[in-house]
Amino acid sequence: MVLSDNNNMKGGVITLVLITVIIVFLTIMVLGWTMANTSGFFEMSEINSVREEFKDCNDKILETARTGLYNKCIFSVERGQIAATRNDITYQIVTNERICDASDWVIINPEKNMWQSCFISGKQTVYGLRWEMDGIKFQFESIGNVNVTGQTGKTIEMNRASMNETQINLLLNLW
Repeated sequence: MVLSDNNNMKGGVITLVLITVIIVFLTIMVLGWTMANTSGFFEMSEINSVREEFKDCNDKILETARTGLYNKCIFSVERGQIAATRNDITYQIVTNERICDASDWVIINPEKNMWQSCFISGKQTVYGLRWEMDGIKFQFESIGNVNVTGQTGKTIEMNRASMNETQINLLLNLW
């Protein structure tokens, strides 16, 4: 009788260990599948948000160029980066996910002056958006005797600095 209870107890422990191992194995598989299927989601979500914000910013840039009024563009960037140079405003995100097909800079929305690119190198993908328009250039406040040629940030503040028959210069501040 004692021997029979001991065998039942061993069988129950072995069954419990096997069930635990199966549950752990299934949990690891489900987590791996979930991570693999959602990893590009966050990048694509940010890209779509920034693309819409670029469209709104185009309107603000043109209004500031036309009227000289102060304007501000705010971008919801967490994984990528917004940068401005003398000629353009760009957004760039680097990821290990294949979120786009390789292409040089191509205009995707001529009405909103938006360009797009996708560079793939090994496992890394670099997706870019760019705002650029002939006749509008950007300048930045000098820091002492240092001439600033570009800035990065999530918020762009702008004023019209100067204009002539062929060009409008907007003073930008990114932070």
